[in-house]
Amino acid sequence: MALPAVVDAGDAHPLKAALDAISAGIATFGEDWPVLLREVRAMCVQAGGDGADASRVRP
Repeated sequence: MALPAVVDAGDAHPLKAALDAISAGIATFGEDWPVLLREVRAMCVQAGGDGADASRVRP
């Protein structure tokens, strides 16, 4: 199920590409999707996001 994320990453609009890839990841993770979103959140904060605590993201 990772192939859609690879295809989505090639979109000309970076935000759409990122959101579509995350959406494909959620479908792949199934019921463990909160784990994926916590990891994405942590990476965004590490890259200079809003500084919010990634552990506050609820399942």
